[in-house]
Amino acid sequence: MKNSISVFLLFSLLPTIMDAHRIHAGLNPEKWALVWADEFDYSGEPDPDVWGYDLGYLTYNEELQKYTQSRRNSRVEKGSLMIEAHLEATTDKEFQEIAKTLRSFNAKPELLQQQSATSARLVTRGKREFVHARVEVRACFSTGLGTWPAIWLLGDETKNPWPVCGEMDIMEHVGFQPNMVHSAVHTKVSNFMNHKGAKKTLPVKDVAGDFHVYSVEW
Repeated sequence: MKNSISVFLLFSLLPTIMDAHRIHAGLNPEKWALVWADEFDYSGEPDPDVWGYDLGYLTYNEELQKYTQSRRNSRVEKGSLMIEAHLEATTDKEFQEIAKTLRSFNAKPELLQQQSATSARLVTRGKREFVHARVEVRACFSTGLGTWPAIWLLGDETKNPWPVCGEMDIMEHVGFQPNMVHSAVHTKVSNFMNHKGAKKTLPVKDVAGDFHVYSVEW
């Protein structure tokens, strides 16, 4: 059975700006037919017919932050989708309990100091899913220590748990590497847990200062 893929957008700590305009210039019109695009030609909440949210403390990558659907963390304005993270004071007991489980914070408890990051993780799961396609995202990122924007494609985990469902990381940008982007593919036989993941790192000039198109086809 073919496994469908949905789109994930997430960010840690600083703003990501995503813009659907002018991303089709590289397409061969004889080969591809556009089946869906979000041009963000509206304002306010991301279109609920297209975008859903993963919520709460999701620590897959050791991130100490809470994903929300607050307009403060994700919104559409001026033709772009903004994904924005904030470091703020918190008295959330769940935050303290989660922090104790993370290796990155066990060695530096002073980093807690009652501060938590909030951000957004937007997904098309159950709303826009594809089997064999080309996906393009035009995006601009902020940089800085602790930031980790990412654009993923993920298979249906309700049918096959990760990594069997498959994952294609179109782009990941780690803040302490300001002009590098990473891409990877994770499968049952090739994933980071067995140290066999297929991955690639490329230099990209001015990641934070300009929009670039990130794409994958399969």
